[in-house]
Amino acid sequence: MRRQQILVDARPSDSIAIALRAEAPIFVAEEVLGAGQAGVIPAKPAEKSEKEKAAELKKLLEDMDPGDFGRFGI
Repeated sequence: MRRQQILVDARPSDSIAIALRAEAPIFVAEEVLGAGQAGVIPAKPAEKSEKEKAAELKKLLEDMDPGDFGRFGI
């Protein structure tokens, strides 16, 4: 089967969808992949334990000053 090259003007997401459905190769400029961000999924930060969350809250409350809340008359 002879392949034919067709230039498509479309958004990147639509272009990828078309190429996948047509089982066509996808070409990408070196500059795009060389940017250091292509295909990189940021790592999910580690979940803090309940003990760590409680310690952070306690520290926050201990370091607070009544002035942090503004001036409110009662």
